[in-house]
Amino acid sequence: MKLRSIKYLFISVVIASAAAFGFMTWKKMFEVKIERTHQALTNQVLHVAELTAIKNSYSDIVSIKKSAAGGMAKSYAIIKFSGIVRIGVEDLAKSQVSINPDGKEVEIKIPHCTIIDNTLVSQEVFDEKKSLFVPITTQEIFDEINMAMADYGLAAERNGIVKEADARLIELVSATVKGFGFEKVKVTLF
Repeated sequence: MKLRSIKYLFISVVIASAAAFGFMTWKKMFEVKIERTHQALTNQVLHVAELTAIKNSYSDIVSIKKSAAGGMAKSYAIIKFSGIVRIGVEDLAKSQVSINPDGKEVEIKIPHCTIIDNTLVSQEVFDEKKSLFVPITTQEIFDEINMAMADYGLAAERNGIVKEADARLIELVSATVKGFGFEKVKVTLF
């Protein structure tokens, strides 16, 4: 009887071990693995003399729709993205400074403001439907976002944000230079 109990115990341990091994193997097979890598591609120090007068953040929604086979195969994607436009002077080294001999007056000529940078900050896919026959590629999504960002840059110029940046630039430079003790500061844009 004791031999029979040991035999059942041994068989139970073997079955439990096989079940545990099978469960662990099954779990490993269907485990979602995420691999993240980060590689610094370049590291470059640039000497700049830029001044940002206005930094404007914005967000927009882009939708892409494709269809084929008489409308039977359809794909679409709706993406929300955010960006930041920086408007100012890209190279202050082009500025010209004239100080009167008495040291009380200064005249500064600075280039007009332009869009220095229009950067994509984030993107999020709200909704999408994929079709095997008319796929929407990642490149198409980025192309649409880039076109929308370019349109926003043009709209910023048309809506007077660049002129507002020019006025802000004059205020910033005047206040800064007056802080150095000049009585009269004249800032003009070219």
